[in-house]
Amino acid sequence: MLIPILTGTTELIEKVKDGETIKNGCPSCQHDLVLKQFRVWGTFFLIPVAPRRDTRFVYECTSCNEKFDPVYRGTFINRANYINATPKEIADLTDALSLTILSSVLTCEDRTTENSQVILKEFATHYGISLDTHKEKFSTEILSQKDLSKTVFEWFNIFRDSFPDEHRYKALQQPLEYSIGINLTYKETKLLYTFSRHWGVTKEQFENLQKMKTHK
Repeated sequence: MLIPILTGTTELIEKVKDGETIKNGCPSCQHDLVLKQFRVWGTFFLIPVAPRRDTRFVYECTSCNEKFDPVYRGTFINRANYINATPKEIADLTDALSLTILSSVLTCEDRTTENSQVILKEFATHYGISLDTHKEKFSTEILSQKDLSKTVFEWFNIFRDSFPDEHRYKALQQPLEYSIGINLTYKETKLLYTFSRHWGVTKEQFENLQKMKTHK
């Protein structure tokens, strides 16, 4: 009499050795996320006997057991870092992003650091941004960086993941409005346009802003 040999596969979830834990990273309940892996095992009479190469990773919440794709790791970390931010802290971060956007525009070509500092301080005064709180934003060290646009996009992601949209849009709106009164070069205008499109401003809206500058 022949006894059938039952073989197959099953998928088991396991904690990754030395895997990352994101404190307060769960978007559902704000508890910790732990990196785990689903591994395909070969089975013999339904008993897992040997792992195979097929593996996929997830973050699993230690409280609600929800599972999340690691592709959103940056989002989880951003939310966790700023989950307890106060309204004052968010307002200061919004002003800092505004200054960084304008700094990036002003330093993308050949303006002198002194000229950029003057414009930034006038901008801050116009919008009631504290010069003392953000004094590092006017420093030669910051304004001599070659590509501040990378910092702008990094902070865009943090704001998108961590705060209501209104703060991100305010951070852009201030430099957009202020640009009407200053003479930007073609390259500077193009970078401001890039930021605007990334924020969701349409080409038509940006062009209308430029027309206001022309007729001012």
